[in-house]
Amino acid sequence: MKISLVFSKTDPASRSMRGALAESGLNGGVLGGFTLEVVELDRELVYAQAEDLPEAYCYVFLSRHVGNRSCFTLHSTGNPGDEAKLGGSPRTLGVAAPLLSHALLKALTHSSPLPVVYEATHHGPTDIGRPCIFTEIGVSQADWTSADYARHVVRSLMRALTEYDPPTGRAACCFGGPHYASRFTEYALTQGYCVGHIISKHAIRPGDTWLVEAAVRRSEPQPTYALIDWDGLRGEQRRTVIEGVEALGLSVVKL
Repeated sequence: MKISLVFSKTDPASRSMRGALAESGLNGGVLGGFTLEVVELDRELVYAQAEDLPEAYCYVFLSRHVGNRSCFTLHSTGNPGDEAKLGGSPRTLGVAAPLLSHALLKALTHSSPLPVVYEATHHGPTDIGRPCIFTEIGVSQADWTSADYARHVVRSLMRALTEYDPPTGRAACCFGGPHYASRFTEYALTQGYCVGHIISKHAIRPGDTWLVEAAVRRSEPQPTYALIDWDGLRGEQRRTVIEGVEALGLSVVKL
């Protein structure tokens, strides 16, 4: 199975992680059951296009995180709303990779120097056509250029791939709650769910059935469970989500 590790020359955290990868001696080749290829882009990763990338099963984008807390984050790509300010297309989700995402989450939390959290699905690229994961370091220049943080991400990536053994039949999509999805993160770690798309409460409009369906369909593998932050949604939002996922045959898990 071929995985492309995608770096940006314009991103300080991405450059740090690229340096840590080179320092490790891993610049492609075989790791565990995976064949790795290293890709360096001259543009911001959120604006990557399919023609920028080689053929692969999955793309892991290594990037800086911009926000309000220092942490390592993981998330799927997509624009649930009507705008696409940071790459991709409006009202379009990229393809999630729940199994590899779960392996990376577990590896990142092992002896981590920073908190590790899933973020809700956001920004581009959305049109690659293959599973994509963003793995990020945030939030300051000091974080982005930290050799220790970059090495931790690279070690975690190597650990995730060499020890890759995700739970079977546990792929899930998530709905509700805030952008920093700490509740879904903890539940995934303790209960063994492999999380793909996370659609936050701010992105769900009553009657948005296309978004519910996209969170299910745009995932490889497709989820069999829908995790719902019950108190993190209003009544009309819950009805939209539950009706949508049950129509697609998913089992609902209320958090």
